[in-house]
Amino acid sequence: MGSWPDVEENPLPDAILQSPTPSLYRRAQMIFEGLDYFNKLFSPNVVSDASHFNPYIINLQRLESFPEHYVKVLVATAGFHRLMTAGPEPTSSSALIQRDIDVFALRSEALGALNDQLAHAGTQTSDATLLTVVALLITSMQSFTHTEWRAHLEGARRIIQLRGGLKKIIRDNPYFKPILTYFIMADVMGATTCSSRHEKMPVASLMALKYREIEPNILRLLAATPNPCPEEVFQSIILINYLRTIARNKKLRKQRQSGTRVVLAKILRFSPTEYAACMHDFTGWKTNGKDFGFADSTGGSHPLSTGSVVDLAEDNATLLLPKGAAAGVSALREEVCQTLTNTLTPLFSDQDTMYRIGKLVMWPLFILGMEVHHRDLARWKFFVDGFAKLNRTMGALGPVGAIDELTHKWMLDAESADGSQVAWDDYFEGRPDYIVF
Repeated sequence: MGSWPDVEENPLPDAILQSPTPSLYRRAQMIFEGLDYFNKLFSPNVVSDASHFNPYIINLQRLESFPEHYVKVLVATAGFHRLMTAGPEPTSSSALIQRDIDVFALRSEALGALNDQLAHAGTQTSDATLLTVVALLITSMQSFTHTEWRAHLEGARRIIQLRGGLKKIIRDNPYFKPILTYFIMADVMGATTCSSRHEKMPVASLMALKYREIEPNILRLLAATPNPCPEEVFQSIILINYLRTIARNKKLRKQRQSGTRVVLAKILRFSPTEYAACMHDFTGWKTNGKDFGFADSTGGSHPLSTGSVVDLAEDNATLLLPKGAAAGVSALREEVCQTLTNTLTPLFSDQDTMYRIGKLVMWPLFILGMEVHHRDLARWKFFVDGFAKLNRTMGALGPVGAIDELTHKWMLDAESADGSQVAWDDYFEGRPDYIVF
């Protein structure tokens, strides 16, 4: 966004540049203060490392290059973020009340303008419309507004489909890569925390199978998002989401079994140390906003083997698990839980570490919490305390939502007649759409 080209010559209202009446002055002040807040306190949360170049920062010197409704979305988001993270002001002065009124009015104006764009064939799939819809997706996730993010995700998906897919959009306008990488992350991670019977799962899981075909190493860009994920692991998550959608289709039973072997083989083959070596010099987005970089000149001297996400050949003997790997599900779950707990525990011993990388472990911490037995009080306290610390340290709302979700899951587990844990699909069935962020 800092390097964003002129997607639409649609500057702020000319009235702002005319007579500085109190209302116009207040509006102009709110816009520039809001964007300054967005750049300093909101946009750092949408990259994995605040020291890297941040393509989501708005260049205030090129403000006239951005669509008006897009600017309004960001300013309103900044206002809501400030209100929700800082809490109500100690005193409710008339000026503060007016500020909140103005923020709500600005958001309504932005949504109204976006609806007008979506209602006309000539603008409903434009760069400016897609940019604004994905911005709404990002900001609704950051603001933890669960009633909105799914609608924005599906709205963006429809625009992408009408424009011929992500590959075509990025080929036509490579500056879209940062914001569409975010869409990819949200689409796949959002599918992990919903029931496989969700009405949107089939189209989402099939679309995700083709993400790696957009261009070479496209999935490596996930390392620059707040949900950084190694490319091979992300491919495995994509395939798991797809396999979940066909789990009850008896005609696809053999395909599901071979796909499961692919997933397990890829996970067993993945080397965290090799990945760490490869990404040691990763510097995130380049300043052109179109590619990623490495501190050394090799571009990453430890290339990872990516393989194919959709290789489901059943007669491929190399996909069979090695001897001794077929442990019982309960034993395997406990081993993984303990390993992840040991890995995450040091994070909460140092506030600086929590501040720097806390947002990066939200998803694995939540997944681990979902797997823990409700009678395991020590781990239960570990998760609740951990997310509470992340909330205080990061000033974000996501950890609070995670506590609520996990507490509800553990309550349902405790109410189970036979003491068993509620199955993943059964838990998310019928619940409001949730995404870990």
